[in-house]
Amino acid sequence: MPLVLAFLVVLAARALPEEHRLRGARLGVVAATCAIVSVVGILCALSGINW
Repeated sequence: MPLVLAFLVVLAARALPEEHRLRGARLGVVAATCAIVSVVGILCALSGINW
């Protein structure tokens, strides 16, 4: 899932038409949100394994 989110953020920043691309603060907020969600998801998955 983290790879899919990262791929979608990259596509939103590069592949969309110029007027719809993510730039500046909006790109930073989207990237930070995706990173936080990915880290929380991975940590929850690891805590569920009961190491």
